[in-house]
Amino acid sequence: LDSGDPAAAWRTAKLSHPAPGALIGTARDQVAELRTFLARSGVVEVPDGDDVHVAPSPGFLRWSAASLWMPGPFETRPAGATYYLTDVLRSWPEERQIEHLRDLNLPTLWSISMHEVFPGHFLHFQHLRKVESKVRRSTLLAPMSYVEGWAHYGEQMMIEAGFGKRDPQVQLGQLAEALLRLSRLIVGIKLHADDWSVEQGVRFFKEEAYLEEPHARREAERGTFDPGYVVYAIGRLMLLKLRADWQEQQGGKPSLRAFHDALLAQGAAPFWALRQLMLGGHADDLLE
Repeated sequence: LDSGDPAAAWRTAKLSHPAPGALIGTARDQVAELRTFLARSGVVEVPDGDDVHVAPSPGFLRWSAASLWMPGPFETRPAGATYYLTDVLRSWPEERQIEHLRDLNLPTLWSISMHEVFPGHFLHFQHLRKVESKVRRSTLLAPMSYVEGWAHYGEQMMIEAGFGKRDPQVQLGQLAEALLRLSRLIVGIKLHADDWSVEQGVRFFKEEAYLEEPHARREAERGTFDPGYVVYAIGRLMLLKLRADWQEQQGGKPSLRAFHDALLAQGAAPFWALRQLMLGGHADDLLE
């Protein structure tokens, strides 16, 4: 691993990326493999009936590297969802294309596909449609900290469940994505509460999250307008604390499947409500 230097190891890992124009096909293969792994591992239920289409981001979404668009939780029939990824434009100079793809390297792309599809947003919405309570089925009251926290937690959970155990770069990609979310938390607060400029945010993402210039700039600019920008990391931490407290209350060490079944059955609720629903009178602080 490059003489034990984590930063050097990550720079090397970033060189492994899809070729220009191959991003969509690569992600499509990843989604199929992730679904197969979840079905075989049994770590969380994978409902049948819904399909995911992988497609290039439309023009108005190219500010985002990846996103998931899917029908709402009150749809009664199976419906397709679209997993959008922002590939390079053929009109870009070759250097810019490669720079863009270095931040969509294969280790990172695995975590992005986990976050958006399996076991992230797509799987979460599949379970949400099964919740009987209309209030808890609605995403109107669901905090971004839970919606994004679940998807971000899913990246770590897949590593815990054994995905990619033969390829340490997959875990490295998950750690890099966790570092990115922590960087968003810091930059978001600094931009709005500490008078940081966008340029200071760009520099932070380049130096602390190891992003290329274009991606670092998009991240810093996103922090100026996206209210959910800072909650990914906080949501994952609150979810991990809920898991640890629930497992302790259950005695022994229940399986991940048992926790996921109990959690997803509650629907979309704020963390304070999830803690009351799952822990009863033992609900306490959301974070350590």
